[in-house]
Amino acid sequence: MSFDLPNEKVSQKDQLLLSYNQKREPLGIQPRDSFLNSKNAKVVVWAFVFTQDRKVLLHRRKDNAKDNRGMWDKSVGGHVERSDLESSKAIAREVAEELYTDECLGNKYDNISIVTEIVKSMKFLGEWDKNEMNLNADKDSFKYYRVNYDFSKKLINSYRILPNGQNVKINFFADAFVFLAPKSFETDKLFNSDYILIDLNGLMRAIETGVFPNTDIECNPTPDLKYIIGSPIWENLIDFSNHIVM
Repeated sequence: MSFDLPNEKVSQKDQLLLSYNQKREPLGIQPRDSFLNSKNAKVVVWAFVFTQDRKVLLHRRKDNAKDNRGMWDKSVGGHVERSDLESSKAIAREVAEELYTDECLGNKYDNISIVTEIVKSMKFLGEWDKNEMNLNADKDSFKYYRVNYDFSKKLINSYRILPNGQNVKINFFADAFVFLAPKSFETDKLFNSDYILIDLNGLMRAIETGVFPNTDIECNPTPDLKYIIGSPIWENLIDFSNHIVM
């Protein structure tokens, strides 16, 4: 499946997103920044990228991020933009942009070209099926599934930690996707963040103890990551991981 990509990315400050009520019915358009402490909700996409040895990718948010600075988060997260016809299209773009392009280059042609090629190579295989028996058949490209459709209709009330320490509420719906990375996947080829690969049991221990197992790296999870471990999505992640043939 191939996707058409925009020729340039709108800055976060100017980004406009669709807003929704608590039943995920569309209301209109709002600036991205206006969703903080708003009763309206937005739609986000989450990606959980797994390697061929059943480890999930986490990234550490930058020390100059708009919120949740320096905290460990899911593999990739992003917004569903007005131009996205499907959230599966949005998450493919987000994974390609956040992992494989240098944000310091901005909207340079090289970045756009890289995103286009990576997204074209990704294979979206629809809803995750527990009876999937051929998960590792193609080890040379990304394949991904959407998980738990019912979860995406549940309004999530979370919060963001601002640089001044203030907690601000945010309402959103999350469309979640699981990715199986190609065999060649390596964290030292990724851009924009610090990354760690960890199995799901190790992730639970890290959040409980505050330190990643067998390291001296502090695990300070984002509110989203804490929420995920206690949500219905967690069982889907375990199921997907167990289907990866090592």
